[in-house]
Amino acid sequence: MPAEDVTPHKISLAVWDLQSPLVVGRSAKMKVGAKCSAGCPLTGQDAEIHNRTEVRGRGTLGPTPWPGTSALKVTEKKTDVPVRDVEVRLGPHRGSTDDLGSAKVELPKGAYDLVVWKLGYRALEKAVEVTADTTVQVEIELDPEPEQEYWMG
Repeated sequence: MPAEDVTPHKISLAVWDLQSPLVVGRSAKMKVGAKCSAGCPLTGQDAEIHNRTEVRGRGTLGPTPWPGTSALKVTEKKTDVPVRDVEVRLGPHRGSTDDLGSAKVELPKGAYDLVVWKLGYRALEKAVEVTADTTVQVEIELDPEPEQEYWMG
């Protein structure tokens, strides 16, 4: 296949369990996850960490995704209609809902504060425990605008 026929795919990369602060000149361990936007298998692919001038670390992506993928479905409380473009946060992990009100966030097992927010709706916060692949259904309510007096001069 000619190179001009190849379309590059976007790769989503997540890094966690990294000690802070990192000390220059010392080794550090971390967990890395990668996902191809086209769903290509990445098992066996090399991952490298570079500084400005050289490769400082290497690893190979394994066959098993890190456990703890959380899928969320956000609907409007009164109508049960999916809500798109809702910001979803689970600790430092973020996502937003699609046209079907769904968001998928990949994260390690653990306890998280789930925050769901969109302009015009009441923000929602709740504790979520992720122990394996989890689906969370969330209903949000419209937040009516307060009546305000306007001064016109």
